[in-house]
Amino acid sequence: MKIGRNEACPCGSGKKYKKCCLGKNAGATRATIETRRARRPEPKETRRARPPEPTEAETRWRRFWDDYRKAPVDAKLAMARRVIEEEKDFDGELAFDLAAGVVEALQKVSRLEEAEQILDLIQARHPEAYQAELAWFSDWRVEHALVLGGDVETPFRVLAQDPVGYIEGFCRVVGRLCYHGRSTLLHSVLMDAWPTVRDSHGLMDYAKLALREVTFSVALNEHFARNRDLGADDPAFLEDVAKIVEIDAQRLKQIIEHRWGRSERPWEREDFGGPSDDDVGLDHLHFLTLDFAHDLEARQGWPGSRADLGARAINQYLANRKVDEAPASPRSADETMDGQRSRASLRVDSAARSPQSQFLIPTVNSADYFAAMRLQLINPDPYVAGGFYLALPLWHRFLEARGLRDEKEAPDFESALHAKFSSLPEFLDDLTADPVLVRDVKAARMR
Repeated sequence: MKIGRNEACPCGSGKKYKKCCLGKNAGATRATIETRRARRPEPKETRRARPPEPTEAETRWRRFWDDYRKAPVDAKLAMARRVIEEEKDFDGELAFDLAAGVVEALQKVSRLEEAEQILDLIQARHPEAYQAELAWFSDWRVEHALVLGGDVETPFRVLAQDPVGYIEGFCRVVGRLCYHGRSTLLHSVLMDAWPTVRDSHGLMDYAKLALREVTFSVALNEHFARNRDLGADDPAFLEDVAKIVEIDAQRLKQIIEHRWGRSERPWEREDFGGPSDDDVGLDHLHFLTLDFAHDLEARQGWPGSRADLGARAINQYLANRKVDEAPASPRSADETMDGQRSRASLRVDSAARSPQSQFLIPTVNSADYFAAMRLQLINPDPYVAGGFYLALPLWHRFLEARGLRDEKEAPDFESALHAKFSSLPEFLDDLTADPVLVRDVKAARMR
């Protein structure tokens, strides 16, 4: 049976599996395979040695974690305080396990001030342990500050001091702030952090590209907020753009026109090409989703950075579909972008392979798969998943308004989508404890 990373470790320590035996089990499995391949053990070597008796300290901690896991919130709070104040051998692992248990319990009952007090206590009593888990603690502090109306900037800038070392926490906070429309803060911090990210040799290219795209869109939003007549020749804007990406003036002009609703281009389905016209179709898709971002902001009232978040998710999803569904593509139709085979139930049907832009029309199963990949246990991206879900019905209506979707195409899409994504609020609550995001997703299902 597969053990979830966030489930209790089966060894009985009371810690989460990812913080206890996950790495050990992987190593043990590899070692076992190598040993069996190398030689057949003698009969006496097959006998299992009796495990050593646990020490008094190990027994005490196992009992503590068992009680801690089962304790109600007030008892758990008292237990955490006692360990923080009295335990001398207090490292980052212990800090995370204690904080995760009590902070998550307090979040579920909306006692965020007390969760902050626990983080303050760990930081004051055990600064080295706090530093070891800084990414998680800063993420929680941003999360709490957004709900409580507190200081968001300080914990975000703490992460930005080392955006590569804290890349997962940094990206989580960036996604969180994009959803909450904090463009001004994002612009200031990302412009400072981008050179470090750009010049890093320790990050994969896709991570750099993702952050570059966010940094660029945030800069575009911020400069437009300052100057509603923003043009491609604005000196301050050009100065920021030059720090982020090389781009010619004509393309920059097109981006501004589409993102801010100045383009009068009437789109036709033929503009997105057949399966073999990937470059042209994907380029046009980019401009179409910029039009959509403007629609989300101007007509739906989304904050600019949230509109960009939702439109980017739609663009990624549709670009994946176009490439994967092309008969000439090196990938088969039931393969994902990273080469992993998807489930048979998620394979695109023959209607999704029509020669003219059918990929623009989402299907429920493929949308479910795209969102599920953003909610994996390793480095989940709940704000992309949530923004994607909220944007999908609006994308359907946007296409119809632009004459790119016939009302007979996927007429039951919205009801089927809401049924398929019925468990999404629970997932998002577990991953973010963000009442705004969870509320928005629940409200969308009720419309």
